[in-house]
Amino acid sequence: DKTEWGQSVGWIYGSVTEDVLTGYRMHNRGWRSVYCVTNRDAFRGTAPINLTDRLHQVLRWATGSVEIFLSRNNAIFASRHLKFLQRATYLNLFLRLSGRA
Repeated sequence: DKTEWGQSVGWIYGSVTEDVLTGYRMHNRGWRSVYCVTNRDAFRGTAPINLTDRLHQVLRWATGSVEIFLSRNNAIFASRHLKFLQRATYLNLFLRLSGRA
């Protein structure tokens, strides 16, 4: 569901891999990202607890990865603003999530 906060910060909705797509677009607009370690967990999520859920998750990631790669959001061909290492990272992510690496 679209939230006011998500819309105000530029969260991308409508993709099964919205977090990757949002990060890509932010990097493409010149935002920098850093790895941050906090004393406490900043966010908590859930993980698949059985094989069926895990396979469903992997299928979603693969589908979203291919969706991004074949769209105008392709980090390799569609962006002029990403640095070489950023492109390589998104290509690696695509390959890993789509099951090709």
